[in-house]
Amino acid sequence: MCSDADAWLELHALYLARQQARRAAFCIEELILVNPMAYMYHIRYAEILYTLGCGDKGTPEQLRSARKYFAHALELNPQGNTRALFGLLLCCAALSGSKKGAKERDTSELVPFVHAKLLEAYGQSPMRPMLVGVLSPAP
Repeated sequence: MCSDADAWLELHALYLARQQARRAAFCIEELILVNPMAYMYHIRYAEILYTLGCGDKGTPEQLRSARKYFAHALELNPQGNTRALFGLLLCCAALSGSKKGAKERDTSELVPFVHAKLLEAYGQSPMRPMLVGVLSPAP
């Protein structure tokens, strides 16, 4: 059972459907152990950590861990991995606006990198003007 990836993935989906994020996270941890090169497992785990970190009982450490897993997913699949890029932006925004922890120094270096990668990923897409509007700071 420990190496049955389909069973862990199904159990993960069931836990998420019941809003049991910590148990779903355990299932994804097992999937990462089974296949550490599967970037989607890292993204799913990061999304759960981000969700937990933004909750009432969330900690900046959970947000930092989510950022690390999003970044690792981007290392594993650098081409067209917009889900990881947007996840990194969300983590940076949550950490920079967090009252729980100090201002993140890494965020100031990471955000421009992510912006450039997103603009590159969208290329000449008709969605690019909307993306530029989202990435532009509000006046």
